[in-house]
Amino acid sequence: MDIFEKLNNSIMFNLSLSSKELFHSNLLGYLFRCDDTLFGKIVKKNCLVREVKREINYIDIEITGKDGKKYLIENKVKDIIDCPQLDRIQGKNKNHEKYYLFSLLGDSLEKLNKKYPLWEEIGYEQIIRVLAAHHFSDETVELIKNDYCVFMSDIITLFKQHYSKCDRYMLFWDKSKENLLEQYKKVRLHDVFQKYGVSHFVHYFRKKYPETEIQTSYGYIRNGIMNFTSKKMKGNEYYIEIQIEDGEYRKSVIGATKSRESILRKLESIGWVNANWRSPRNLQYLSYDHRDGTARWYQVPEKVNNMSYDDLCEKIKTDLDGAIRALNN
Repeated sequence: MDIFEKLNNSIMFNLSLSSKELFHSNLLGYLFRCDDTLFGKIVKKNCLVREVKREINYIDIEITGKDGKKYLIENKVKDIIDCPQLDRIQGKNKNHEKYYLFSLLGDSLEKLNKKYPLWEEIGYEQIIRVLAAHHFSDETVELIKNDYCVFMSDIITLFKQHYSKCDRYMLFWDKSKENLLEQYKKVRLHDVFQKYGVSHFVHYFRKKYPETEIQTSYGYIRNGIMNFTSKKMKGNEYYIEIQIEDGEYRKSVIGATKSRESILRKLESIGWVNANWRSPRNLQYLSYDHRDGTARWYQVPEKVNNMSYDDLCEKIKTDLDGAIRALNN
């Protein structure tokens, strides 16, 4: 039986799918109330729990120790933390002894462009290790905990297997049995897999080019999306961007209301976009408006499925640097 099949057969895993984030926070909060020593064992701190609160002031879990000290836990299993969320949580909650981020792989803070010295990240591998060794006197609680530890260990194993040594772009759909997204979809974790995937590649790009002025971002709508963006150009009128989603390598011009035609013609002249490219609807450029009213004009000249990380990083940087030079001349 492979790991995907084991997950499908786990009662606790299937229950967790209804609300991935809330499920884990609710369960941990309950277990912290069952045994006042458990929280201290997980965070490696001498703390006996007096009170556990859930979902208060942007806090997933708030722990009050018997000495009156308060500890904040932000729990991230399905999603990945970002700077605005950390800033908001910390800004709204200033009277805590310590801020903890519980995350699936335990590597979210190191991927941010900003340091958070008040926060400590604890990966679920450590949490599960402590839980597995901890014995609850209630037999039902012990059975629930054991199933939870098994399925969470399986998920961590899958993600570490597919990302710790990952060196190529895998976030695309096809119908083959080997396609990872199809396999994750069978256990309804394809969205989580893609969120971690785009985070993983963007972090790789930032480490490879720490001095670049190219701005990076990622997110998830229908699929994992990555954006590699120039600074605003020509009096903040427009910017150019490489966007990657489901293997599509999209070259975009965003804004440029007054000079769009001349910019596109110049990009065609250097081969950055293709004057002969046509969409299935016979359009040379696809377009849509952003929420702020700026228009995006783009082509999808190629796919980057299975391209190595190093080749894809170099391609993105070379394409953007070349276009920026041409447009600034």
